[in-house]
Amino acid sequence: MDLAAMRADELSHRTQRLARERFDTLIDLIESQTGIHLNSERQIEIETKIFQTISEHEIELINNCNHTPELLQKVINRITIGESSFFRNGPHFEALVNFVLPDIFANRELDKRIKIWCAGCSIGQEPYSIAITLKSKFPEIDRWKWVVVATDINTEYLEKAKQGIYHPLEMRGVNASVLASYFEKHADGMYRINDQIRERVVFEQFNLLDFPYQSATRENHDLVFCRNVLIYFNLPTANRVVREIAATIRPGGYLFVGHSESYSETESLKICLTNDTYYYRRDMPSRRVPSQRPARTSFLLIPGTGNRSIAPPANYRAARPRSSSLRPVSGNTRTKPTPKINSIPPERKKIADLSKLLKKVSNYANQGKLEKAETLLVEVAEGAGKLDPRVYFLIGVIANQKNETEKAIRNMKRAVFLDRDFALGHFYLAIIDERENKRESAKKHFRNVARLLRDLSDDTILDGAQDLPVGRLKRIVQAHLEEVDNANSILGEGEKSR
Repeated sequence: MDLAAMRADELSHRTQRLARERFDTLIDLIESQTGIHLNSERQIEIETKIFQTISEHEIELINNCNHTPELLQKVINRITIGESSFFRNGPHFEALVNFVLPDIFANRELDKRIKIWCAGCSIGQEPYSIAITLKSKFPEIDRWKWVVVATDINTEYLEKAKQGIYHPLEMRGVNASVLASYFEKHADGMYRINDQIRERVVFEQFNLLDFPYQSATRENHDLVFCRNVLIYFNLPTANRVVREIAATIRPGGYLFVGHSESYSETESLKICLTNDTYYYRRDMPSRRVPSQRPARTSFLLIPGTGNRSIAPPANYRAARPRSSSLRPVSGNTRTKPTPKINSIPPERKKIADLSKLLKKVSNYANQGKLEKAETLLVEVAEGAGKLDPRVYFLIGVIANQKNETEKAIRNMKRAVFLDRDFALGHFYLAIIDERENKRESAKKHFRNVARLLRDLSDDTILDGAQDLPVGRLKRIVQAHLEEVDNANSILGEGEKSR
């Protein structure tokens, strides 16, 4: 037996230790304790992660449902995803420098205190990036009292973060001047964050299900980063956590979530749109900030666009397979003159009736009645909407909100098959693929969106995208493509170095 076959045999042996009911019990326990939603259909993959570093005795304890706190923490350390990088998502840091931090400085001028929280900090690149930004861009910060509190549930990540030592591959995207000013290079090629930054970042373990957090009392944060953390939670849990986090932000304070995330529980905050990105702010009536508007409560959100809600257009023409349906905002679409007759043609009446049904679906979903919306959509898909891409798109959106990822992907693919120029369908597929670490597939769909938008004017509104202009979506897609390329580059070099 060759080495590959031996490893496969060993993997098969190790991943069949848990009976199905024991595995289901374990992932239910993990979700109830941490909020992390695991797909029960990926048992082999999940077991492989868990069993890599635990003993035979501990495997037996899991099989007997005897989960000690220490063993459960080991399991949590294995299944949490800690992908991060320094200065990740450049538009967020541009907005931080150009708008957010200057506004916070103005608001806090009297007491000269700033408190920042990074929730889900992984191995520390994000809180260190924020601290470096403060030190390098705002020299007056030395006269202020300030701290970055960084939390994570993974104890191993926190230990690495506290050490502040990083491999050269983990330093990608950090420019030479920042390296020289804020890092020390060791003889072995590793980089260590210097003491003037390390002493400003406090690392603590915290489970986002365990509010209230002692360091996060009501309205005491000026800035909160919680990026790409809640995408692993089911929607109701994620919304509850967002609501709790929002309550810890003082008036005039800000919240950043990942650029692929949108949540309905942000009505206490307002959306700010600057630097080709969006973020949230707790309002201070006496001050104005750029492009601010109330957050929209909706369960049909276009992720990564600042709570732009999906609104099926009223006059959508049913698409044939492989037909084009990307058009300017309703009212600018060129159509052949309709003869003046006393009755509505049956086909147009059918489309109008379908649009009314989809409007009803949207209303149900935006009220949180996802099951009712989905039931109606299934009925429509079996009848009048069988060849309408909007139907499968909305089924996919609702499935994604319910953490039914495979179902979401399957229906999104049906939508773009029926209408290959369905830009929002490709965008949603790209967002899901990016979240699932399927980078090449995400890249393909983002490129499809970029191609479909290329010849449209920036002020055009996509069908179904309510008030999302094409120019803004172009910039969002470009930012995603750059991040996917950067991640692929880092992973590729990591493989070569092994």
